[in-house]
Amino acid sequence: MSIGKDDSATAPGAVGHLFTEANEEELALLMFSTERGDARGAPRMARHILGVIAASAKPKPPVLEKPKERLSPRELQVLRLISLGWSNRKIAETLHRSTNTIDTQIKSIYRKLAVNSRTQAVRVATQHGLLNWDASIGSAQ
Repeated sequence: MSIGKDDSATAPGAVGHLFTEANEEELALLMFSTERGDARGAPRMARHILGVIAASAKPKPPVLEKPKERLSPRELQVLRLISLGWSNRKIAETLHRSTNTIDTQIKSIYRKLAVNSRTQAVRVATQHGLLNWDASIGSAQ
């Protein structure tokens, strides 16, 4: 593995990770390949070890808590319509409810999903499997 001018500052950190994160077998194989002069094997093994280290260093997605309370069937229906980009007025007209009722249901959805916006509500509901998408019709199920 060659170290260029730009890599000289990061090389000690990479080597440190290599020796603290790689397992004994991988390091032994790397040293044995280097000792034998196996020009093909050593870089390949080093790339493998560094790839494993890099993969483990990637940030893990946050663990999502389940909603504290279940959404009612009506709240799920409102949330599906929100996911389609419908306005509160259009939702109210379609469901034959007042806009105040829809506003109250949306606030309840926000509280139960622990969110502050329509976008967050749709994202969290999708992540929890509360909204399923059917690509053939382009709408929420």
